[in-house]
Amino acid sequence: MSTAYAFTMLGILMLIIGGLAIACWFAGKKGSSLPLFLQLLNLEQRFSRSDTRVMLHDLRYKMEAVISRVDRMEQELQQMRNTVSGLTGKAAPHKHAAVKNKIAAMFDLNDQGYGAEQIAGKLKMGRGEVELYLALQKKPKQ
Repeated sequence: MSTAYAFTMLGILMLIIGGLAIACWFAGKKGSSLPLFLQLLNLEQRFSRSDTRVMLHDLRYKMEAVISRVDRMEQELQQMRNTVSGLTGKAAPHKHAAVKNKIAAMFDLNDQGYGAEQIAGKLKMGRGEVELYLALQKKPKQ
């Protein structure tokens, strides 16, 4: 018998003994009465919860980055409005001016006899939105 063969056999024997020792340790452990399959399933659920936590953390981080970017863009827009108003001598149009103009046009078309469907088509608005505005206009103020 060569020395290499003897060491190989000794290594294999040690692996077998180690495996048996681990199996006996698991068998003698009395912490849980659940079968091994259920223990593995519980372990998998814990890992999936931690994965979900990591994904939520990443999502929060990305959301905060988007919010800060939007804030910076709004500041830049306001600076541009201020620059435009300084160049023209007029105040920059308010961000709701376009909506107010559209509502005024909607009431004008209604006064001319157009129906909600026609107004919605002309102004590229939803019919329900037009009907809502028109109903609110007709409602007597209290």
